[in-house]
Amino acid sequence: MKLLEILEDLSDAIFGDKRVDALQHFAKHQGFKFRRKVNPDLLPLEVQRLDLFSQNRKKSRSIKGFLHKQETKPNILGQIFDYGIEGSTSRTTVYLMQSKQLDLPPFKIEPKSHLSRLNVFTSKSEWSDVDRDFGSKYEVTSDDLNTMRMLITIQFAEVVNELDEYTIEGVDDYLLIYQPKHQEDIIRMDNIYGLAVELADIILHDHSNELV
Repeated sequence: MKLLEILEDLSDAIFGDKRVDALQHFAKHQGFKFRRKVNPDLLPLEVQRLDLFSQNRKKSRSIKGFLHKQETKPNILGQIFDYGIEGSTSRTTVYLMQSKQLDLPPFKIEPKSHLSRLNVFTSKSEWSDVDRDFGSKYEVTSDDLNTMRMLITIQFAEVVNELDEYTIEGVDDYLLIYQPKHQEDIIRMDNIYGLAVELADIILHDHSNELV
């Protein structure tokens, strides 16, 4: 067993884990299935290659409080979990949407620094034509920008703006939403999860840019 897991198990045995208990309570009331722990190495390989997970593959990692639910509209598997890395005192709450119909190119959308947003020469981008706030607040990285131009519609940008400081990654069947080193307050979790589901729905059904 890895050091991080040993220390966490010891802490749970002595003090309990109020966070995991709160997640279990949330899962019960929101219709999620629940597991206390999951091995991060069991995540799909495509997901493990995304930046959030690939940057710390050599460190001991853990997933605690794994929630999952099959949504019918849209038809996606929604997942929520807390991801931790050895040596870090903070955990990252991850929202992972999964559907074979997503068919996403590898991409990352992350908030620009506040300094970049204030700089009039760097705050604007080609995405400003879709949505001014999105263009000034976010950096889009992908080797397939043509597909991203179809993906980032007005509706897509509006939902990302609501997510504000969150980073979004995608590849193949998977859409990942998180705020680095931020453990979500249970009170706000349902709202962020709802936005994640809405974003997946827009990707699946909003084809307005294909007509341009």
